[in-house]
Amino acid sequence: MSKKIKIGFIGSGFARATQAPAFQCLDDAELFAVASPTDRRRERFASEFNIPIQFTDWQDLINCEVDLIVITTPPAYHAEMARKALEAGKHVLCEKPFAMDAAEGQTMLDLSLRKTTQISGLDHQLRFHPAVCEMKRWIEEHKLGTIYGAKALGMFASRSNPERRFDWWSQKSFGGGALGAIGSHFIDLFHYLIGESESVSANLSTQIQDRPTLEGELRTVTVDDEFEVTLRFKRGSKAPQKLAILSGSTVAPYTAFSLEVYGSEGALRISGDGRLWHADRQKAAGGRSTTDAANVFDEVKPVLNETQEKLWQMIESSSLKSQGLFGHGFLYLAHDIVRHILNGETTIPKLATFSDGLACQKVMDAVHVSNQEKKWVSL
Repeated sequence: MSKKIKIGFIGSGFARATQAPAFQCLDDAELFAVASPTDRRRERFASEFNIPIQFTDWQDLINCEVDLIVITTPPAYHAEMARKALEAGKHVLCEKPFAMDAAEGQTMLDLSLRKTTQISGLDHQLRFHPAVCEMKRWIEEHKLGTIYGAKALGMFASRSNPERRFDWWSQKSFGGGALGAIGSHFIDLFHYLIGESESVSANLSTQIQDRPTLEGELRTVTVDDEFEVTLRFKRGSKAPQKLAILSGSTVAPYTAFSLEVYGSEGALRISGDGRLWHADRQKAAGGRSTTDAANVFDEVKPVLNETQEKLWQMIESSSLKSQGLFGHGFLYLAHDIVRHILNGETTIPKLATFSDGLACQKVMDAVHVSNQEKKWVSL
């Protein structure tokens, strides 16, 4: 029997929708163990995915015979869990944001650089999505001409109900908030596609300021549920001194996603269903405010290799199909990380490293300073 990579999950909430279904699709992966202190959720998770081993204490999972540990807990726990997993000789895939601040992120990076035989990556799965891969190719081949800028919009209704219960996500001390949940994806993706940031200007908002506890008591929300961020790219990037505008909400009355890079010859846009759209400058020239965008953008079909095509067929026949761009991207990430572990390789070309995580964390730290001081902040 061929070797399978044993996967251990720390956390049984978010992993249930995306990570576990993705690894379950792969013949070379075995969902081996889960750790969660909440009996009901842990037992449901193990039953749903046929996971044979359960732990209430995550440290027991780290010491069992798993190859890859997937950390999906609140960010406040990431640093200690990642540290102990790496020290135990395990590969690590950590949810984002991977740290509470840049100082904590630096200690995680320093350790990962010493553990050269192990993978230490972050769950920025959009890097692996075929639409993003195609967008990156177009940018690198200068098919959009000179890059003028980038925009990202994430409108989510996930927390729009004011009666939704107060939990870790509402608390700064646990690393909650829309910036970390959504903005970190946008920041990392623009760093990956265009280059790192030089400075930032931002505004954070909390629209729903109180939420009820399980007992019905109202508690103050201490994190943002909306953000508006402007990044200026570094000199030496693919868009030196140009801007990216990031906007996100978790309390919107609807859900929509759009990510766009535009330049002197055209624009590429990714929609929430994972489709890629191109607007050519010549075709779009002369448009007015009444011009229908559908008449400007043409769909671009990314060219899939045999492996990517097989993975897409898996998505079509699994629960990941309804998860949209993020769920689809995670299967491609899961496939690559399992394949590289099987091959004894620790460098995965598209995988966000702890170094990438630190770069993203520095931007988010600067966002908080900019929001407080109402000014541009250099990184």
